[in-house]
Amino acid sequence: MRSLGKVLILFFSLVIIMLSLPFSASANAENRFGRSILSSMPNGAAMVGAYDELNAGCSEAKKEIRLENRIDEDQLSYVVNALCTDYPEYFWLTGGYQYTRIGFSNQIASVSPDYLFTKDNISSASASLEAMSKDLLSGLEGKSDYEKSLILHDRLAERVVYKSTKTDQTAYGAIVEGEAVCAGYAKAYHYLLNKAGIEAWSVRGESVNPTTNKKEGHRWNMVKLDGKWYYSDVTWDDQSDTTYHNYLNRTLTYFNQTHFPDMFQEHLPDDNSTAADYFVKNGLVFKNVNADKIVALLKKSNNQTSFYADGNVDSFLNDLKGKMKDIAVKLGAKGGASYTYITSTLGNEIFLKVIIEQKNHTHSPKKVNAVAPTCVSTGLKEYYKCSCGRIFADSKGKTELDSTASLIIEKTDHTISDDLKFDAHAHWKYCTVCQTAIEGSSATHEDEDNDHICDTCTGEIEDTSSDTAFTLDDLYFALTTYWHIIVAALVVVAVIVVLVLKK
Repeated sequence: MRSLGKVLILFFSLVIIMLSLPFSASANAENRFGRSILSSMPNGAAMVGAYDELNAGCSEAKKEIRLENRIDEDQLSYVVNALCTDYPEYFWLTGGYQYTRIGFSNQIASVSPDYLFTKDNISSASASLEAMSKDLLSGLEGKSDYEKSLILHDRLAERVVYKSTKTDQTAYGAIVEGEAVCAGYAKAYHYLLNKAGIEAWSVRGESVNPTTNKKEGHRWNMVKLDGKWYYSDVTWDDQSDTTYHNYLNRTLTYFNQTHFPDMFQEHLPDDNSTAADYFVKNGLVFKNVNADKIVALLKKSNNQTSFYADGNVDSFLNDLKGKMKDIAVKLGAKGGASYTYITSTLGNEIFLKVIIEQKNHTHSPKKVNAVAPTCVSTGLKEYYKCSCGRIFADSKGKTELDSTASLIIEKTDHTISDDLKFDAHAHWKYCTVCQTAIEGSSATHEDEDNDHICDTCTGEIEDTSSDTAFTLDDLYFALTTYWHIIVAALVVVAVIVVLVLKK
């Protein structure tokens, strides 16, 4: 009897030891910024392991992802935020999730992410994102990383309209649908920069809205150029008809005046470099009004330019007003010619446009041809533009237009394909012009004859029969999740055995 008791004690000790042993998932080959932050935090090895497990599951939109690495609820929050930030291409993630604990502890057993897209629709949506991104990434070959960051910044600002939609916080919403809020802008810029070979990340927190001067929830980017980290905010730079560069490749010190991170803030790099600062790199920093330099800039770009006022903006604008006549004369406003000018600001950036109209000027508008709309871009009706810069609806210059806004032609409908595109899980119709997947056309493969070929699209179907097999991972999950029940049951069995043997 004593030997049996010793055996039982040894058995239960081994069970408890086994259940408490740490497990780690295989490391992700990609060392993304958020993942590197986790590795430097307390319990970092387990957090990185959980990150990799979630990454593997989220990439396939699994409903429930079991965690072998032991982390608690607070650590899970950091892991999920790091993962969602690291992978803007996982546009189907909302960032929300549910979880189960191990027994009565605060250790996480499994996570069930909230998905914005169904698993069947992810493939077609991913194909649309890839197709639409190609246009935004075109022509970057041979460009420096700084030039790529500027081009993508401007293209994204031109592409996206600030608007709340179902997908407004995703790269998909910004790039494919052309509508997003700050998170969509930031994730799209992150995604495009990565595609262009540039390391980037997005930062979550609050920022002072430059148009309302009030704090609000916000997301922006950090971008690594020539080994140095800079900060950019495409959302705030995209103001109505003007694309500014007040928040392009600036220092952390500059951003800290108006942007306030609420997670991972102590891990944000501070390289304090201005080498890729848009205004520094292009010689656009003005301590005072230099009329000759401003004229030179205006002549280069059809009498409009922007620059950075290093000082009080109101004082700078007042000085500029006093020198505008001199600037206009140097631009050609002589012999009684009149001029008007327009200024607007974003932070310390000043946008300036000058319109010169010669004395006794007779408008001679020339036709600007119409631009046909497509399924991915709006069109424009024809209009007439005079050499003085003013625009008209007619060739005689009788009906002047304030802008081309009233001439915009809405996008056309997609041209739906006759055939289907497919992957291992689903097939879908697509637009023959832009390759975008047609909404609502995605369907799961059907295979009634069980030959692993879809009966509809003839695409090869992935064999998932092994998914139903009971694996060692399933056994481990059952043991770690329900260990208290198993141990209790074993104790009961042991007591019964002891009582029976006593008899």
